[in-house]
Amino acid sequence: MGFFKRFSFFFIGILFGCLILYVSFKGREEPLSFNYFPNSRVKSHLINSDILISKEALCKMNCMNLDTMILDHYIVDGNIDFQKSEIRGSDVKTYYLFNEINKKRVHYFKFRINGDTVELLDLFLASLPPNLDKNSFENCENCL
Repeated sequence: MGFFKRFSFFFIGILFGCLILYVSFKGREEPLSFNYFPNSRVKSHLINSDILISKEALCKMNCMNLDTMILDHYIVDGNIDFQKSEIRGSDVKTYYLFNEINKKRVHYFKFRINGDTVELLDLFLASLPPNLDKNSFENCENCL
């Protein structure tokens, strides 16, 4: 078989492959997301779930002038602190998500995931470097 004939079979295969990819991805409504790392997986799960907000968290959000409507932006811009999170040994997992503000302060969001239920339990405002001792947080007095 000559070079030109082999090249034409190869080129026809490439065209069929591209056609199959185009047809299969053309009907997608959502963009593809590749969540290979744990941080991305947890944030994707938080964004795609309905989040229940506890009374204490809602009070603190109002006190800190944080908007519940843009909670997804806080999640996307934040990072999960796996050292502080409680994820091993139980079905109920607690994640701490932190979001730095102007390299001076940190918002900590405490989420609990129980199966398909996601709940925002609490949030804290701490100075950098973050320390999760209860004494190092700045909280609203009315919400304690």
